[in-house]
Amino acid sequence: MNTFENDARPPRKYGGYGRFEDRLAFGDNHELAVAKWLETRGRRVTRLALGACDDGGGPKLHTINGSATAPDLLVAKPGGGKTKLLEVKGKTAATWHRFGLCWETAISLLELRRYEEAEHSTGLPVWLGFVMLGKGVPFVERAPPPPSGLFVAAVAGLRARASHTYGNGQMIYWRLDDLCHLATLADLGIVV
Repeated sequence: MNTFENDARPPRKYGGYGRFEDRLAFGDNHELAVAKWLETRGRRVTRLALGACDDGGGPKLHTINGSATAPDLLVAKPGGGKTKLLEVKGKTAATWHRFGLCWETAISLLELRRYEEAEHSTGLPVWLGFVMLGKGVPFVERAPPPPSGLFVAAVAGLRARASHTYGNGQMIYWRLDDLCHLATLADLGIVV
């Protein structure tokens, strides 16, 4: 049974910047699409929390080891499979790195630290998932079309695999080629 059948959501609205509510719905729609897709693949998915906390770090997980920002989803495989936490990031498109000649994605280093803390305090592996729509990118000479779909990577060791940082280390970037392309937009039921 799909536990997200009755999840009332506004119509899917894709786009990047705008009102906070629009950006929140943009990310929420991608999170929901990934959760539904994982359930069709035999996983049990629990959405941990919605919204943001006063400190800007999102909802919290509280364990005897401390508290940490809660990733979006708790994903379990029935029958004794490994349980994971998954943070889903919805992105209009990847970024073309003109020196590396590759498509990349990024998050803030502060966010990465929060997911590392969640892994440490819960003992569960945390994964980052990037849903790339592959649109809205201006023409870039010599660049292939931007990739789309769900790209994932385990947080453990992700810092060491970064291609570079930017803005005094405030943003951390990875080549999409170094992430696992797990699903297409069609697999996720996303129409762009």
